[in-house]
Amino acid sequence: MKVLHVIARMNVGGTARYLETLSHGLTAAGVENVIATGHVQSSEIEDECVQSLPIRRVKHLGRAISPLNDLWARKELRQVIVDFQPDVIHTHTFKAGLIGRTIKFGGKRVHTYHGHVLSDGSLSKWQVALVRVSEDFLAGRTDVLISVGDQVAQELREFGIGRNSRWVSISPGVNKPCLPSRQEAIQNLSLNGDRVRVGWLGRMVGVKDPELALDVARAMPEIEFLLAGGGELLESIRESAPRNAKVLGWVDRNDLLAASDVVILTSKSEGMPLAAIEAQLVGLPVIAPDVGSLREVVSDGETGFIVERSTTGFTRPLKKLIEDVSTRARMGKTAQEHSNVQFSIARLIKEHEALYFSLVD
Repeated sequence: MKVLHVIARMNVGGTARYLETLSHGLTAAGVENVIATGHVQSSEIEDECVQSLPIRRVKHLGRAISPLNDLWARKELRQVIVDFQPDVIHTHTFKAGLIGRTIKFGGKRVHTYHGHVLSDGSLSKWQVALVRVSEDFLAGRTDVLISVGDQVAQELREFGIGRNSRWVSISPGVNKPCLPSRQEAIQNLSLNGDRVRVGWLGRMVGVKDPELALDVARAMPEIEFLLAGGGELLESIRESAPRNAKVLGWVDRNDLLAASDVVILTSKSEGMPLAAIEAQLVGLPVIAPDVGSLREVVSDGETGFIVERSTTGFTRPLKKLIEDVSTRARMGKTAQEHSNVQFSIARLIKEHEALYFSLVD
């Protein structure tokens, strides 16, 4: 069995780590696989995990739409397919799916939706219409569509994408982070003293809405907020942050988790974010909006809270968790137990392996 994964770029974030885990697991299971990828662009940083992965570079492939570069990327990817001769081509995210699923290929095709941006307001009406038409056309050229959660698949079908296609939901598999001691993390992040802290981890881009995290911080000046991550909004977020919000930029996420007591996500759109899963794996309750498949990660009222995406939506449950140590501890313990079962790596690999062989046999 030979599987070719295709992704536009391996920038720091959940999708790169998802693919890292999947690739290593498949290799251990005897499934030969390589990852065809391009390069990060703009302010993005490539995830260091690429150093340990079987990477085939597609020189002209990147996230940005560029007709000339995309044509070159298509030609380069076709050559990778000729050289590797895969049984299955597995594309990830929109750009790679667009190029990878329009190349003539005699084997099987799989595409994973790690989320979508069709309803977060980042696209104009004509852009949404174009993506809908393109994705539905491409779904018809795909043997199986994978979503990282049931809700993501449901939303895509409501947009008219892949209504008659075969869908499979496969949750991420995530290793429990290995955290330093709290005091080590506080020292590594140059923080002052040990106090209750709220963590936020993600790319500093519009869809993750770090501005909302700052609004929540302004509404709770007695609490320290830690924002970790980089991206095009990093400098503007730093400049506008209130005194109780530390904008850390790119730091070790294990330090961020070790120094935090609660984690919040403020995204306008999500798939099944690894930041929320990792927080729960180390016993931190998570407060997140009701977008994408977050309800499949956070059990409302048990492992954290699912809230409306507004300042008051976050401040009310945050106040409860900060003031009630026993509730915070109970939710954290339940979160850890839930995530250990729901997001095991063995399940991730087993389900992908079974899917590939069901297509080829």
